[in-house]
Order: sequence, then C-alpha cells, then structure tokens
Amino acid sequence: MSGRAAQRPCEARLAQLADALEQGGALPQELHQHALSCAGCRAAVAAWSKQARALRTLPRLAAPRELDGLVVAALHAGARQERAVRELAALPQVAAPRELDARIEAMLAGPHTTSARFAAGENDGRLAPDELRELVDRDLASEGRARRAARRNALAGAALSVLALGAAIAVAARPATWIGVAVVAAFAVFHGHAHGSELLAGPSAIPAAAGFLLATAALHAIGLAGSAVAARPAPRLARALGAAIALAGALLLAT
Repeated sequence: MSGRAAQRPCEARLAQLADALEQGGALPQELHQHALSCAGCRAAVAAWSKQARALRTLPRLAAPRELDGLVVAALHAGARQERAVRELAALPQVAAPRELDARIEAMLAGPHTTSARFAAGENDGRLAPDELRELVDRDLASEGRARRAARRNALAGAALSVLALGAAIAVAARPATWIGVAVVAAFAVFHGHAHGSELLAGPSAIPAAAGFLLATAALHAIGLAGSAVAARPAPRLARALGAAIALAGALLLAT
C-alpha cells in the first residue's frame, strides 16, 4: 500500500514533465530537481529524449501531389454549400396552400400510410396539390428569368464597352483623364459581373479564376511587348485595329 502511495506523486510529476518537454525550453527548477532525485522520472525523461532523437533521424516525406487539389476541392465544396444555404435563406417565404396540410395529416393518419412508412419514403401515390406545383414552378421561372436578364444585361454592357473603346481608338479620341477613368470603371462593372457569374456557375471557381488572371496578364504583356518593339507609332494601324475591335463589339451586341 505504501509503495502505491509513493508512486502516485510521480505520476503527476510525469504528466508535468511531459507538458514541459512538449513546450520546449528549460525545465522548471522544481521539476528538474525532482527528475534528478527520482529514478523512475529520470528513466522516463531519458526514454522520451531517446524517442525524440530517433524521430528526428527519420526521413521527411513529401505530401502527395494530389493533396493540394483535394484540400482546395474540399474547401471549395464547403464554400458552395455555404453559398447555397445563404441563397436559400434569402428566398422569400411563401405560405404553403391549406390543402397541403390536410393531405399530409391524412397520409400520416391513414391505415395504409403510417408515420413510419411515410418516413421511409412510402406513400399512397397521391401527388402534391396543383397549387403547390404552380407556386414552385412560378418561383423557379421568375428566378431563372431574373438571372438570365441580369446575365444578358451584363454581356450587353461588356459588348458595348468593346464597341465604344474600339471606336475611340478608331477615331483617335483624346478625352480628359477623368472621363476615361469613369468610362473604363463603368464598363469594368459589366465585365466583372459577366465573369463573376460564370465563375460561380462553374464546377470550380479557383482554377477558372487563375486561368482568367493568367490570360489577362498575357494580353497585357503582349500589348506592352508590341509597343516596345514598334520602332515608331503607327496611327493608321492603330485606327484600323480600333475599327476591327469596334466591329467585333457590334457583332457581340447583335448576337
């Protein structure tokens, strides 16, 4: 009995020693003195130190290449779920038709459709009320029309920006700086809306956004390289290219 009582304080000391070693740094003076005087604790510390040295000698293994993609996919899937929950929470509340409550109560109380069978997916074959179906179809149709209209307006604004900027190049327009900044900022809203809606509608927005950024950087680099290589300005060529850009914008608007 006395031997067990003598071992109990060391069990608490071992836990304190393990916490102190895990945190790193020097041991507190009290624990250090106890480890020197207690053979059991001293042996435990020596064993832990040996294990730590053995672990440090192990080779470091690189994470598999597909780990990054799996992590990004998991995070993106979680973001899509959160976005879906927010979208559902933002939908207007529509009261269910009164006939629906009566039918559900009848299905749950009927002799052939008990609560257990209904919970398991079994019913008597009766369909939802036509009024409910009409409400759902009308809400889905109105939401789809609103989304299509917003997308159509954004694409039209982007096409109009191509037409306007191409025409400005073709006529060699020289507007004031603040006017140019305001026009470009206004057109940027349409481009951002169009690209943003495409990214959100796609299966994975991160690779699409990375490709979009790389393509934009490449276009800027090509333009800067072309202006640096050109020996002298070519206003006629610039106007011709501006007219071609304006024509492309007009075709986008027409389609």
